[in-house]
Amino acid sequence: MYKCQYCSFETDLKVGLDSHINIIHEGRKIDDILRHILECYKCKNCNFRTYSLLLLLKHACSCDKEKRSPKYSAMEADNWREYTTTDGVRWFKCKHCPYEGKRKDCLRKHIIRKHADPKDVRWFRCEQCPHRVKSKFELKQHVRSVHTSVVVSKMLQCELCPFKTKLSGYLKKHIAGMHVHPDKIKWFQCDQCPIKYKERRNLKNHVLSKHTAPGNLERFKCERCAYECARKDHLQSHTLRMHKDPKEIKWFECEHCPYRTKSKFDLKDHIIVMHTVFEDSELLRCELCPFKTKLKSYLQRHVLTMHRNPDEIKWFQCEQCSFKAKRKCNLKQHVFLSHTPYEDIKWFKCDCCSYKTKLKCNLKEHILIRHTAPENLDWFKCEQCSYECKRKSDLKKHVNRKHGDDDLKWLQFEQL
Repeated sequence: MYKCQYCSFETDLKVGLDSHINIIHEGRKIDDILRHILECYKCKNCNFRTYSLLLLLKHACSCDKEKRSPKYSAMEADNWREYTTTDGVRWFKCKHCPYEGKRKDCLRKHIIRKHADPKDVRWFRCEQCPHRVKSKFELKQHVRSVHTSVVVSKMLQCELCPFKTKLSGYLKKHIAGMHVHPDKIKWFQCDQCPIKYKERRNLKNHVLSKHTAPGNLERFKCERCAYECARKDHLQSHTLRMHKDPKEIKWFECEHCPYRTKSKFDLKDHIIVMHTVFEDSELLRCELCPFKTKLKSYLQRHVLTMHRNPDEIKWFQCEQCSFKAKRKCNLKQHVFLSHTPYEDIKWFKCDCCSYKTKLKCNLKEHILIRHTAPENLDWFKCEQCSYECKRKSDLKKHVNRKHGDDDLKWLQFEQL
């Protein structure tokens, strides 16, 4: 604190003390530029007072934290909104796109991220893996989240659930997404449809995929095959799944079974479906039939496949024949199975016999049926008779064929 030698005035900033002495004790005129420095800012929640707007905003985030609801987040700090405004702001606009920012360095970072030629970018490379980024801050985040052990990096724990992370930004997003009441969230609304998101990047991806003409999309092409997409993260996922050496992959392994995957999200879905016990009331139910499932994505896929009006569906049409599908992945599978030249096919071969197939899932099913001992199988048993089988699809067919479809009970099984 800076204290005045002539009176009891005190302030957090030296410039505030100098202005006080010049104006109050030396009789100088008040400069309009410095007039706001003499304004005393008061906190709404306590007796805190300061002549620094920055200190007030910082104080507003932590003031009376114990008395507030545990679901409090920085988004609820009304003090921020009272003293922040866009009136009179000088905006720095990008020449290449509609982006605009309040700070010149933000515009410079935007141009480097979005519009700079990769050859002209100064890349920050990780010393422990091939990962590289355009920002030193992003490199620090990468090292901390990927290469720093839990012992060294203190985990940040959510106060309302078991979620924990190494990065404070991830914790804030988690709280905003999972524990903040929808009425207190700043939603990002799409201008062309009723959908809205909690994060700006999700809105951007939505506009890109749903409302942008194909000719205006920037395509990201794979350097090793003909694959291309409209989003960079999809290209990264493709490269990880299709072209990365298995020895270099960080596998996510299940603690309950031998299952492993290249994607952390796939592992979460696997644990929910295979190893998590749900009560009947916790399952997600279809409003149009008795179908129920553990995952929201399965329910969305079910509604699209079973209940959507054909006129409302965006069909994916094959360019080489009359085949069309409701899902893009089904179209890709069709093209691969029906129109891919024989010499370009990557065959999946069985280690125990001469069987080979175009699809990995077919190889897994073949090994399960032909080369797995009966005692090592998880048999699917009918609840109404002694029938049992190795495949869930066969059990569905049996229930539908033998026990009638009065209640369509076969729809209640998970679609894995």
